[in-house]
Amino acid sequence: MKLRELTAELEKAFDMFYNSAEEETGEIDVEAKKQLEDLKVAWNDKVIALAEFIKRIRADIEAYKVEIDRLLKTKKSLENKEEFLKSVLDENMRARKLTKFDDVSCKISYRKSEKVEIEDLDRLSEEFKKSITTINPDKIAIKDALKQGLKVDGATLVESLNIQIK
Repeated sequence: MKLRELTAELEKAFDMFYNSAEEETGEIDVEAKKQLEDLKVAWNDKVIALAEFIKRIRADIEAYKVEIDRLLKTKKSLENKEEFLKSVLDENMRARKLTKFDDVSCKISYRKSEKVEIEDLDRLSEEFKKSITTINPDKIAIKDALKQGLKVDGATLVESLNIQIK
């Protein structure tokens, strides 16, 4: 049975339990009490199982994060090695005044490219500049203002409950 189904059944069992008491004697229906206890145990077991599963997923996420970080470092190291070895090759090709090298296993050559290097941004005329403006709300300042009782048009302070599983 799913947790939401167990929750609904538990609510029904609570109602049945509380409504099962005899008005004159106050005695509780034993069957209603047993059903309530059984559903409480089943609900608790399901919650524990879900929490444990979430904890395992969290551990997997952390393990993936560590592995991703390790792989990114390895990738960066390999990229640095590649750039270093390319610069060694370039330096030695230029020293020999070679622009081409052909072999069965590899072909090395140069190709022309163009790029603009900006020497001084302030000396450029406005037609060659572009401005990018990003506007983001200052949520910390807004929160402080709202907590002080000030009205901030377009913002409200919302309190929420965040589930914690340990």
